[in-house]
Amino acid sequence: MSLRSVKEFSKLGIRQQNRRVKQLLASQVNSAQRRTTVMNKSRISGPSIIRIVPARTKKVELSKRDADTVVVGRAAKSMKLEEAPSTSGSQVQSLPHKEDHKYEGEALEQYEEYEVLDENIEYLEDVGVETPKQVLVPVKQSTESCFSTIPETINKAHSQECCCTCRETLNIIMKQQQEILKCLKQSDPSILPVDRLLDLLPTMPFDDVNDFLDFDESLASNENVQDQFLIKIRRLLVSNEQKSISNIMSSILTNQLCRSISWTGVKNSITFGTSNMVGLIVDLVQHHHNLDIDVIKSRIAEWLRRCGDRITNEIRKNKKKLEQNAKPQV
Repeated sequence: MSLRSVKEFSKLGIRQQNRRVKQLLASQVNSAQRRTTVMNKSRISGPSIIRIVPARTKKVELSKRDADTVVVGRAAKSMKLEEAPSTSGSQVQSLPHKEDHKYEGEALEQYEEYEVLDENIEYLEDVGVETPKQVLVPVKQSTESCFSTIPETINKAHSQECCCTCRETLNIIMKQQQEILKCLKQSDPSILPVDRLLDLLPTMPFDDVNDFLDFDESLASNENVQDQFLIKIRRLLVSNEQKSISNIMSSILTNQLCRSISWTGVKNSITFGTSNMVGLIVDLVQHHHNLDIDVIKSRIAEWLRRCGDRITNEIRKNKKKLEQNAKPQV
């Protein structure tokens, strides 16, 4: 084959190659109009580097500085191609070319497949239409609860952080709590708080009959006085029922006043069994020790009757203390 035939054959192959490249890039432009090519990394300014990879030849590299392409491992063959400027968008444009290609050596084999790469980005991925990313902003929740303490009454001013269901549930709970406390106070006065001030109570034990009678009347007319009286005597309850009764009665009456008071009011004495405070004392002791009411009443009556013995014992103890204090210390 003559050199002229080789040149004509090579020129024919190059024209076919250019035609195939045009067709490929035109199809890419059409597909790019229908779909958006999303680049995972932004482009840098300046023209891109394009590699044309044929099916049965090694890679043909196109440099930014030199527009000549060289097939590695073959005889020197070059063709003058213009590099397409890179666009700021994500669409692919066709490459213009010049007809005055320079060539020498053997004819290039026909290209069957092409791969267009951009070295200015790490990778180019065609994923269709770009979907905007949804940025999730975390909602800052309050670390404080709606209620730091349980209020004694139902509070209608709920926090904005709770929903209607929370509010309704809280209302039900608070109403039930108030009902339970009310029932417990009526059935068991001992559940009353022990840290309340007893500012409505007079000085006790009483040593005057009139003071005792006035206070007994106030128990029937004033519920607050009654509540404070229950708090006072509840603190005196112990494990032994007789000792509990003795502690309560000693805190109310002195031994000297007991001489003028009896359970049934014999010998013109004041009747303690019909007083207002008796019912409160009996109910409290009965609930604490689970005793029969008659047993409690009989022990209170016994305590009132034995006031003379307590006075005698008290005199004896005081006399003994005086004798011990009168002895000279060695």
